[in-house]
Amino acid sequence: MRVAEPRITWTFRGPDLTLDDYLSRNPTTGLLIARDDTIFVERYQYGRTDRHHFTSWSMAKTVTAMLIGIAIDEGRIRSVVDLAAVYVPALSGTEYGTSLRHLLQMRRRGSSSVSSSGGRSRHVTRSGELGDSTNVHVADLLNRLPNAGLKHLLDSVH
Repeated sequence: MRVAEPRITWTFRGPDLTLDDYLSRNPTTGLLIARDDTIFVERYQYGRTDRHHFTSWSMAKTVTAMLIGIAIDEGRIRSVVDLAAVYVPALSGTEYGTSLRHLLQMRRRGSSSVSSSGGRSRHVTRSGELGDSTNVHVADLLNRLPNAGLKHLLDSVH
């Protein structure tokens, strides 16, 4: 449900600021403020609308982590040490069949994160192979799931 956008202001180092001030000062493509089933603010910039799709990067990781936490709290997921294949059988035997913790940390089983030049996160596997941790993205995981596997995952966290 959408409601009329409320006036939102805050004070930072001087005058009251508004959402218009925030959006004019920050390269934000979309801004959504919602609670429960109510949308209070939905704004887009740079010619985008609610019909456009774009990569959410860390936002997707944050939302996924929150959903996993909710599912654990509700008893739908036992623990982050569980293998992902417990909840999505299609992941068994794949690179994503590791623990939920490793998926949330974007690490593979038996790997440890190390820093490389430029501050980019890298990992070393048991075999000593070095690779970008960005190879294990939640979006990549979801794209690889068969529809039945995705439905099973979504049903397990609702």
